[in-house]
Amino acid sequence: MEQEQMDAEVRAHIEADPTLGWAREGELTPGQQETQTAVALSRTLYIVGKWSEEIDRLKAEQEAHLERIEAYYAAKMDQAQGRIDWLLAAWQQYLRSVNRLNPKVKSITVPEGRIQLKKSPDKVLWPADDVLVTKIKAAGLGADAIRVKEEPDKKWLKANDKLQALEIAVEPGEVKFYAYPTEEV
Repeated sequence: MEQEQMDAEVRAHIEADPTLGWAREGELTPGQQETQTAVALSRTLYIVGKWSEEIDRLKAEQEAHLERIEAYYAAKMDQAQGRIDWLLAAWQQYLRSVNRLNPKVKSITVPEGRIQLKKSPDKVLWPADDVLVTKIKAAGLGADAIRVKEEPDKKWLKANDKLQALEIAVEPGEVKFYAYPTEEV
């Protein structure tokens, strides 16, 4: 919805509703005041709903635009990365062949940078903890290879009202205000 159209619609709702100024009048009975408050709140939530729809529309437009931009640059970066990979693959093959002939040569340095072969640390492929504990016990390594971890059961402490006995502070939850316009605005 265009900005001017939204502004005009909001102005029309405010002008059509004399109850938006009920607090200034002071001559209303409590029943009239309650009715007019409900009408004013309804109109306000209607307007909030319209603006929420506008925000949702703008977010969708923004996301679509960003997706197109991200796709464009992702394709450009993939193309550039493909060129880098192609260039470096030849140099990797060259350095590996030199390293096979002379294992002491692991890098080549030039003023613009360096290429290097580097062995990564060995990766231990651990089995599941329960399987590992069984294997440790079967091998007789027991106490040295197995540790027991103590940790508090916070869920139980909270459920059984034990926090005060342990002098643990509890921060009360915050009361927040929310407005929920209906989706059918």
